[in-house]
Amino acid sequence: MSEFQREERYIVLKLSRLPAREAAYLRAIQKDAIVESVVVEADWPEYDLVWLMLAHRMSGKPVPDFNAVRYADELKHRISEFEDLLQLSLDALCECRALLHAHASSSQCSRSKMHGEIGLARIDRLTDKLRSALPRQL
Repeated sequence: MSEFQREERYIVLKLSRLPAREAAYLRAIQKDAIVESVVVEADWPEYDLVWLMLAHRMSGKPVPDFNAVRYADELKHRISEFEDLLQLSLDALCECRALLHAHASSSQCSRSKMHGEIGLARIDRLTDKLRSALPRQL
């Protein structure tokens, strides 16, 4: 069998995003084009799993371990959430650095300036560590 290729075969409109009159009008004028089907939106966790199922079905391959696919998908989502948290932490550190820098710069006390410089150096090291932990360039 040949390699499975995704193809555009349908146009799907979400009824809740259409005014009721438009939905009724489309149903009335396109009776023959309406197909009973299942739709899985791209942001659903099952989306990639459904494509994988279809690819295996159409190419005659044995069904893979879908629990492993689900687990991989769950890990992908957790990694994405972790990256978001890292980015929030990096943003917070940058704000703290700016505040500390402003405080140290405006302070008349040499001890406050010294502590400010030490704090800035620590924040810079933490910022570098966070940036290196993020896979994408920020």
